[in-house]
Amino acid sequence: KNAKQSYTKAIELNPQYEEAFLGLGKVYLEEKDYEKSIEYFKKATEFKNDFSEAYYFLGTVYHDLYLNGHINNLEKAKKFVNIAIEKDPSVAKHYNLLAIIYKDQKRVKEAFQAEQKAFELDNELHNNLGFTYYLLGQIDNAIDKFNDAIKFDADDQRPYFNLAMCYLIKGQQDDGIKCYQKALKVDKKSKRSEIKEHMRDLEDALAEHPEWKEKLRPAFEILQKAV
Repeated sequence: KNAKQSYTKAIELNPQYEEAFLGLGKVYLEEKDYEKSIEYFKKATEFKNDFSEAYYFLGTVYHDLYLNGHINNLEKAKKFVNIAIEKDPSVAKHYNLLAIIYKDQKRVKEAFQAEQKAFELDNELHNNLGFTYYLLGQIDNAIDKFNDAIKFDADDQRPYFNLAMCYLIKGQQDDGIKCYQKALKVDKKSKRSEIKEHMRDLEDALAEHPEWKEKLRPAFEILQKAV
């Protein structure tokens, strides 16, 4: 309610304030008031024609409508997300949404291409997918994705931490220790909270798989020293 009032007040003060129209559109989207959200997202594009985020959210609205049984809206969703990509081809989430739409259309090849583009743009996706594989117990697939994340950004310590954990789980202790050492070397200013967060990940892993206790012991020893 407060956000809606703030955006409305901002528009009263500046009737061409595209960010306020975008904000109102998001509020109405959260409330599932699709008609209002479309109205405000379109208003945002009227005042800023290259406003890629507004086009992206128009695609999101129409995709939500499709998921709620309005099947004719899938093409509209694709139309707007493609406009978003045209306006700004550097945003990974645009390609993510396009991939989802292609999957809905059973166009597997195009969906794969869109996903690959998203991965090229956002290292976080590689690391997150790797962690998902790890949670599923697909350790080899997780290792592949963490290595992809490192190739994309060798200065990001998170995939090193996760890769180390996977190597230890597989019994490759030397490789695991090297990855932990690399992680701590990559970011010498590592915050204690980040290291502790990874230690919580290890504790969660042990809660699910107590049989990994001995394999993961070196990880705790290395991280406790670092803290």
